[in-house]
Amino acid sequence: MKRRVCGTVLATLTLLGLSAPAASAAPGIFQGHVVDSMLVEEPGETAYTVTFDANGGVVDALSKSVVPGRPYGELPLPSRTGWLFTGWSLQRDGGVVADALTEVAQRGDHVLYAQWETDPAARPQGGETVFYDVPAGSNYYDAVYWAVRAGITSGTSTTTFSPNDPCKTRHILRFLWRANGSPDPDPAALDASSPDGIHWKDVLWACANGLIPSEGYEGSAESGDGAATRADAVTYLWKLEGSPSAGEAALAESLDRFTDVSVWDDCAEAVAWAVNEGITNGTTGTTFSPERTCTRGQIVTFLYRCYTR
Repeated sequence: MKRRVCGTVLATLTLLGLSAPAASAAPGIFQGHVVDSMLVEEPGETAYTVTFDANGGVVDALSKSVVPGRPYGELPLPSRTGWLFTGWSLQRDGGVVADALTEVAQRGDHVLYAQWETDPAARPQGGETVFYDVPAGSNYYDAVYWAVRAGITSGTSTTTFSPNDPCKTRHILRFLWRANGSPDPDPAALDASSPDGIHWKDVLWACANGLIPSEGYEGSAESGDGAATRADAVTYLWKLEGSPSAGEAALAESLDRFTDVSVWDDCAEAVAWAVNEGITNGTTGTTFSPERTCTRGQIVTFLYRCYTR
């Protein structure tokens, strides 16, 4: 994708003592000079766009122009709570790391993915429970210990967290309630048809905040025993944030990316918002798996990314 130079830049060139190209020259080519921070190709060169994917973190610069055979030049520095940035890679899950001096080999638009390692400061501290099924470097490692320290959840035993176990609706509602400070529900905010016999503060709070319908939620110990899906989890978080619009661009990008999320799905806006906020990246590059049961590892990771961003 070649960069073109507007009239304002032509004036800048004159002030800098640089001559405009001959009529036969390609638009935007000025003898390899960089003008107003714009990349200008040498004759016969083509610039392409490299997009930066923070891969679970946050990055200010979303893209830049590069030319094959030239170094990438200055690259942005992403951030991610509880993780240390180790470099950029052409692969999401690792591989050769690119830096400012790395020559661009791709002849086309491409993506650089941020690479991370866990921050030692976020690892289990002296006297803290160590879960043997939560390996260092796993996607949910920091989220698990953050959730335990914050009192949002505990392990399934003194030595296990069971990150791959499915989450039931009542589990996720309780995690959300605790993550929001374990507030007492406002009786005035509850619908007149709120279920009788339910005295659990987390359920009443969830009803009051519109996460679950008050009608039909049985007042038994087994209520909420149904499996909660990934779509349920991000929708709950989205509602607690005030059901914000992800924006047309983010929604369109999400729908283009995930083949299993339709504009007609109730979770479409929530999924687009969650991806745009870095709360989740989907289960693959093209799927979100909205109907898949949300695991313990996934829900604490969603909470961690949402409440520490």
